[in-house]
Amino acid sequence: MSKNTQSKELSDLAKQVKRSITMNKRKKLIQELPECPTLLSLNELTEKTGLPYQLLRKMIVEEKKVPYIRVGKKYLINYHVFLDTLNNMEV
Repeated sequence: MSKNTQSKELSDLAKQVKRSITMNKRKKLIQELPECPTLLSLNELTEKTGLPYQLLRKMIVEEKKVPYIRVGKKYLINYHVFLDTLNNMEV
């Protein structure tokens, strides 16, 4: 084996090790991030809760009893906030 071939193989190996270390650092950072809230569209919320779409739309969009985020034409609702709001509602 020539010195050029050996040095190229060592260089390639060093790059792989560096990539591996960097990837492990990124994985660790991602695992340490706080948990993101579960955002559901009205359709997904309907499926998950079993409540009628019109009732949810009226309660969330029209009466603004639950906070939401609007992205284009979609309304996204934090599922845990929705459940808390339902539990704390007075009948």
